[in-house]
Amino acid sequence: MAVRQLAELGYRVREADSAHAAIEAIAVDAEVDLLFTDVIMLRGMDGRQLADVVMRRWRHIKALLTSGFAGNVVDGGRELAPKVPLLN
Repeated sequence: MAVRQLAELGYRVREADSAHAAIEAIAVDAEVDLLFTDVIMLRGMDGRQLADVVMRRWRHIKALLTSGFAGNVVDGGRELAPKVPLLN
């Protein structure tokens, strides 16, 4: 849903199904301004770890983390964008 909404707003969006796939995609084309990721991810690395790796390797990239399960703050004082439930 986020991918569709951002694309409809005119943003160029690339989607990855894992943290490792995201890192590989950025390595191929580092023309990325923002990493938008869920805190909870399957297959190894979580969103916090992904953000740390990406922001260390590509210093120009900012990260926005989201979760439907976490509170208002992620470790290290980083702010978290809460997921908002869909209303019918």
